[in-house]
Amino acid sequence: MKISRLLVAAALLCLLHACAGGSDAASQLDGSALRFVVNYFLSQSPIFPAGTVQVSPIAGDLTMGTKPIAKVELFLFGSDKQELTGPNFGPKDSPQLRYVFKLPETFTSGSYPCGTGAFISEVRVTDVAGFVLSKTFELCPGTPLEVNASAP
Repeated sequence: MKISRLLVAAALLCLLHACAGGSDAASQLDGSALRFVVNYFLSQSPIFPAGTVQVSPIAGDLTMGTKPIAKVELFLFGSDKQELTGPNFGPKDSPQLRYVFKLPETFTSGSYPCGTGAFISEVRVTDVAGFVLSKTFELCPGTPLEVNASAP
């Protein structure tokens, strides 16, 4: 009985190690690395009345990864997934290309309570090798936000 428990515990440990370490090991093997910044910008523009979420390289970098980006996804709480397979904005004062997502017009101050941790959004970046890095955050309507993500 004691040996069975030890075998089960060892098997679970191996399984947990394999799941947790898989993406790091794969990224080290194929040379994938991702670094990006997510910004929520308020807008006065009639084109983007609720503002935008922009995903871009870290300041000083021209790209988000060591390999080309296959797609960038925004999972905004309470909204349908948005996906871009290429950058759709290039600022005049910077050579950095950005992925810009329009927020729904219903995303306004007071549309849901902020600071509860119950309304989590996510940005997921995938490179052409299939390496994925995601960043979760709480996005509060009307409150600008900037978060960074990097791996490995």
